[in-house]
Parts: sequence; C-alpha cells; structure tokens
Amino acid sequence: TLRLERLARLCDELLHRMDAPGAPALFVPPSTLRLAMQVLLRQARESAPSDSSDTIILSGPPLPRRKRDTAREVVGAGGKHWAHAFVLCAGCANIREDPDLARVQAGGRPSAISSSSGVDLQNTCLLRRCSVVGSTLRFQLDLRDVAADVVGAWLRYLYIQEDLSLTWPCDSMLLEDNVAAERFWIELLRLAQRVGDNKLLLYAQDVLVSALSADNWAHLALFAEQVQCRLLLETSLMMGLRLLQPAMLDSFRVPTGLEGDTQQVDQDSNSAGFPEHAATVGGALSSSGSAARGTVDLELERHLFGLPASTYSSELAAVVALKKGSPTQYGELKRRLSESVTTAQRVSSQLQQCARFFDSHEKRGFRRDDGGSGRGRWMELAALMVLLVFFIIPSTARQTAIAVLVSAFEPFRVWTAFVDWGWLSPLATGAVRVVSINLLVLALLLFVVWSGLKG
Repeated sequence: TLRLERLARLCDELLHRMDAPGAPALFVPPSTLRLAMQVLLRQARESAPSDSSDTIILSGPPLPRRKRDTAREVVGAGGKHWAHAFVLCAGCANIREDPDLARVQAGGRPSAISSSSGVDLQNTCLLRRCSVVGSTLRFQLDLRDVAADVVGAWLRYLYIQEDLSLTWPCDSMLLEDNVAAERFWIELLRLAQRVGDNKLLLYAQDVLVSALSADNWAHLALFAEQVQCRLLLETSLMMGLRLLQPAMLDSFRVPTGLEGDTQQVDQDSNSAGFPEHAATVGGALSSSGSAARGTVDLELERHLFGLPASTYSSELAAVVALKKGSPTQYGELKRRLSESVTTAQRVSSQLQQCARFFDSHEKRGFRRDDGGSGRGRWMELAALMVLLVFFIIPSTARQTAIAVLVSAFEPFRVWTAFVDWGWLSPLATGAVRVVSINLLVLALLLFVVWSGLKG
C-alpha cells in the first residue's frame, strides 16, 4: 500500500524466518539490521531529507524543564519530526494510512479501512498524504497535542530501543526533577497507548512502577485507572496498602497474639487516643452478612481519617486525593485494609488460644513433673558419664576395673553354682526367645508412646 521497497523486503525476511527458523537471513543479518536502524534514525534527525524520511510528525511545545538539563535533547526543529512510514506502521499497531482522505473530505463514502475492516478510526493515528516528491509519497502524522521531547523519545525507542530512563531518571535527589520525570513518563505512556506501541507501553509502565513512593502512589493510581493499566493500578494500591496497614493495625489495637495476660491488660489500659469500641472488627468476625462488613468499613474510614496528621500527613493527603479522584479505587483500598485488619484479628485470636492452651498444659503437667524429671536427667547423665569414662580409660586400667568387678561378684557366682536351674530349660528354646524379644520391644514402644502423650 505504501509503495516502499524496504517494507516489502522486511516482510519477506519475516516470512522467511517463520518458514525456516535456522536458515540464514535473506539480505539483512541482525547486526546489520541494528546498524541500519541507527542510520535511519540519524537520517530522521535531519530536516526534510530528500530520499530517506517520508513522514513528517507534527508535535507540540516541549515539556517545561530546567535550564541546566542539557542532556535532554529534543529531536526536531519547530515542532516537526521526520520518520519513516514503514517503521511507524511496523512498530505501532494503531498507525495506519488514510488513502481516501480526499473522498471523505468531499463528502463521499468512508474508506474500506473504517467500514469493511472494522477498524475504529477514533483510536487510530492516520498517516495523511501531504505531497509527492518525485516518485516518493510524503505523509503527515498530527501529534500536536503531544510534547516535542515526548515524541522524540518515542522515535528513539521505536528505532533503536534507547534506554530512556538514563535521560529521564525518576530517582533524582531533587523533588522537582522527579516530578518532571514522572510527567514525562506519564505522557510517554499515553503516547504509546495512543499509537499502539506495546513494547514502549510495557517499558513506561515498568518505569512508573519502580518510581512509586509514599507521595505519588495515589496520583499514579488515578492515572492508571484513567488509561486502564492494570499492572500500574494494582501496584499503586498495594503500595498504599503497605503504607497504611501498620497505622490501621495500631489504630484498631490489633495485638500480635503472643503477649502475656498482664502485658495485654497494660496495653489496653494505656492505649489512649482511640475510642473504646475500636475492636468492632474483632466482634464482626463472629457475625455474618453485609451488616458486619458495613460496620467494619465505617469503623475503618473513621479510624483512617483519625490518624494523627503530624505523623501521617503524606498518607492522609494521598487518601484524600484518591477519594476525590476515584471513589471506586478508594472503596477497593478500604476493602483491602478491612480484610487485612480482620485477618490480623483472626490470626491474633488463634495465637492467643494456642498460647493459653500451652500455658494451662504447662501448669497442669510440666511443673508437676519438674522434680522427677530433674532427678531422672541427673541419673541418665551419670550413667552416660560412667560409660564414657569406661571406654576412654587406657586398656590397663580397664582390665584392672574388670578384675575388680569380677572379684566383687565372685561370691554370687559361687552361690549360683549350687542352685538347680533345670526348671528353666524349657525356656531356652528359640521360639520362647523370639517371643520374649518381641514382648520387650513392644513394651519399649508402649513406654515411648505413653511418655510422649504424657508430655
């Protein structure tokens, strides 16, 4: 349609790569393609080139910036930028040619691009034919409602994927620079969404997500809702939730669940500045229905705007801005805060029940067995020490010890020689030995289980 040889060659290259992924390039290797895009961008920076750029982009005045910001270059003189039509059409889904502009202006029927193809012209940036220079068509793209430096940054990213965060950083030490950078990225995201540059849209959205702070999360949440950026909206609300959740837990006096009884009583008696019925959220856990949820929401809003302004001034200003700008997102933030408070109440209640159970169990059983268990531990330690000393002493000393033990038990051995042990001969069979060993193992197992249940 555009009568450009470059676009036809690029389409052939793309089809060739799809049909044969491992085959070499037809005419442009990747490194040469990158170099060619750099050359095209350099040609586009020139004013009205004769044989290269074929599209003029009209832009508005640049964004206000400081005088010492010399690194931010605005491409284009007098609000005009030059580009290539095939690059714009290949990189942006919403940029299309308007071949029947004369017919539409004369009152004729709309072109096929708006009727048969089902394309919405309201969301499409049209390349209008403005002149013919020799055999080359010249197109015009009207972006006069977009700042010139935003259009220049879009073209640099479209051609060579330049890292724009180096030119417009959002982590400056000066507040005015951060505000200017955020405004630039907001305008760049709007432009990317308008022209259909999905890569630039994701890139700008990621930069704005990394620039979230306690001062701008509400503003970015309103902007994300306006342009329907779900990722930026979700991240902004989560930032607000993380900033407000500790204050809400402190306001509702939600304990951790591991405090002692005396500590909990002291905390309840010393906590001042909030009404006594601040624990309605905890009571709402036992009820059901929309009435309990409505009570929780009313309590939360009252506590939210009752935070001390000296400590939470930026958070309160952000909440007020969010409430005025978007009641829907303000309600979503309240819902998430309510869920976090009720979840913390539930966890605290469960931990308190576990702590009470173990405390009462310790009072009933563990302390009663402190004396016996202490003596048993000392006896076990003594037996282990005797065995350890027996095995680590020298062999001569060990033999002497064995001889002393044998001489001590000699009278008992002599006495047992006169006893008749014949009545025990039936118990010397293999079957009796196996049964005895099994009974001994079962008794040891039952003893272990009983000791565990008792502990």
